[in-house]
Amino acid sequence: LTRLTGASERHAFHLENVRRHFPSFYTHTTFVSSPAYSAQHITETYLALLHTAGVPVTTREVRLAPRPADLTAIAPLLGPRSKIALPSAATVQCRESKILLHPGSRSPYRVWPAENFAALCDRIQDELNAQIFLVGGPADQPTLAAIRAAAKSHLVAIDRPLPIGQFAALASQCDLFLCHDSGPMHVAAAVGTPVVALVGAQNITVWGPVGTHHRVLQATQPCAAACVAPGECSPGDSYKNLCVRRITVADAFAAVRASLASRP
Repeated sequence: LTRLTGASERHAFHLENVRRHFPSFYTHTTFVSSPAYSAQHITETYLALLHTAGVPVTTREVRLAPRPADLTAIAPLLGPRSKIALPSAATVQCRESKILLHPGSRSPYRVWPAENFAALCDRIQDELNAQIFLVGGPADQPTLAAIRAAAKSHLVAIDRPLPIGQFAALASQCDLFLCHDSGPMHVAAAVGTPVVALVGAQNITVWGPVGTHHRVLQATQPCAAACVAPGECSPGDSYKNLCVRRITVADAFAAVRASLASRP
């Protein structure tokens, strides 16, 4: 596909110890060593292509600004006391913190148990004066239903699919985004919402949220479960992320409390 574009310059990576595919189709190759790949964020790896192309990197800030139309569309989802910042519109301050919870992941092995999320939500709403909103795609609906069924407090479920623009707007209006390592995590980070992420064995240096105001919870690596009970972790789980279940409700609550307390 790159060759068929007819572009005069076509850049690709050569990641150490990974077989190159169709090298003759590219005009430039950027070599990335395995240690370098593992020691820096994936954005830095991709920016290396620009260096090869002679394109200056003027900023490393990642910023996504929601469109006014998307902010208007999601305003009813957060209730009448929402804090919606629109051009030439008054800002209505809400008293409680708003926490957006996205419990899904493309891999079921990365998902924290629903009963843990329910217990965490109950404690957050009881002790931190916060309202939790649940959001997810069609594949996440069983997980959302399980969390609501296990929770003792009232959780607000956003029960309609949101285009990416509206999801970004929704995340921007919340005080905290609680999630796994996922695409929505990066969208929330891009709009400037603090993230608390629960992850398994992923390399957070490479794949973590961009920014300094996020908190990532991860079981001590290498995970003892992979050595003690590999039969529980390995089948079907190429990433061996079942260790996300070793994160406790108390750990997650402490991270949420610290994040809310550190807001400007």
